[in-house]
Amino acid sequence: MDEVDKIKRCHPKCSLLLRIAVPNDKSSWRSFGAKFGALPEEVAPLLRHAHKLGLRVVGISFHVGSKASESQVYRRAIAAARAAFDVADELKMPKMHVLDIGGGFKANQLFDEIAETINVAIKDYFSDHQSDSDLTVMAEPGRFFAETAFTMVANVMGKRVRGEKREYWISDGIYGSFNLPAYDKSSMQISPLQILSPHQNQVTYSSTVFGPTCDSLDTVVADCKLPELKLNDYLVFHNMGAYTTSAGTNFNGFCISAIPTYLAFTNANN
Repeated sequence: MDEVDKIKRCHPKCSLLLRIAVPNDKSSWRSFGAKFGALPEEVAPLLRHAHKLGLRVVGISFHVGSKASESQVYRRAIAAARAAFDVADELKMPKMHVLDIGGGFKANQLFDEIAETINVAIKDYFSDHQSDSDLTVMAEPGRFFAETAFTMVANVMGKRVRGEKREYWISDGIYGSFNLPAYDKSSMQISPLQILSPHQNQVTYSSTVFGPTCDSLDTVVADCKLPELKLNDYLVFHNMGAYTTSAGTNFNGFCISAIPTYLAFTNANN
């Protein structure tokens, strides 16, 4: 209610979407329901209050959470959105016409299944909205586009050998590009870039990779299998386009903005 009052005071002529909580969104890597979205019993009071204040609510939005691991969460969310549309109709509000299905998409084998589930659910629950003017559907595919487009290369700047274990310090860490990837290893792919020391002997060792700062928590990856590396070798980290440098800091004097970005592309005509 306070948010509705704030909007009335600060931006009374805007068009609004009511964000709803997604039912049973625990299948996502990071669910948003605890922080965002109206519960089913909160939808009617919020819509009623907005309508009373003369605010224009044009649709419903939701977000299933980061990196959905099953497709049916979108169907449940679309069903809940339709219920909210019906509440607005019961309150005699102007007909809503926008459905924002949020994000949660990854460029993996599940994407086609999610897309099919969304299309079928929209057809099932919004069959009375036949034209684009009746229903505008939008999505927020951020990670889907960005994650696989960037590769991170870091320099090995320190090394320690303890028996059969190898420990390395690299030029980036959790206060830089690895802020989120350090806590979510599902997309991280790490491999050595064989430039300065040819790894002819492909024996691998249990290895830990540390970031450069003074914080002992600055650990990029622990107990991974890597071949023997030398100082000034490079490690390559794939799928580093989402929530990496954008969440970095200048902690300990390591300036995130000083990390260069290089654009590599292929001519589509070749």
